[in-house]
Amino acid sequence: MDAAEAAEVLNQCFDGIFSTSTYALARRGYRRMKAQVVSRSFPVKDGSPEKFLAAALEALNHLPVLLLEEPAPACIRVVMGSGAANLNPAVMEIVMTDGMCCVTAWAKEGLIHQKTAEKAIDRFQTLMESV
Repeated sequence: MDAAEAAEVLNQCFDGIFSTSTYALARRGYRRMKAQVVSRSFPVKDGSPEKFLAAALEALNHLPVLLLEEPAPACIRVVMGSGAANLNPAVMEIVMTDGMCCVTAWAKEGLIHQKTAEKAIDRFQTLMESV
């Protein structure tokens, strides 16, 4: 997934939440914001991609997330709440390669930076450590 795809998913989420005509200016302003991206890689205890991704899906089921279509067998894409009070949407992509898990998150930040993308990755890592 690239930044343009992630931004479009974020825009659709925002449009769905604020769909009435009174929020037209807010939707236009949100569309103009650039998506922030954060990536992290970490080693996986068990090198099997299938086991790790199954555990990741199981862990993500405990959070309010929206699963997006998977472009490849070793990839999971979700939209989850993050930032302050988990109210900002973040798009997260989890890719398993050669015993490493690469997690990339995209989020749009307003005037007050809440580190939405970083917090999404932190939540995922915390979940995976507890599994």
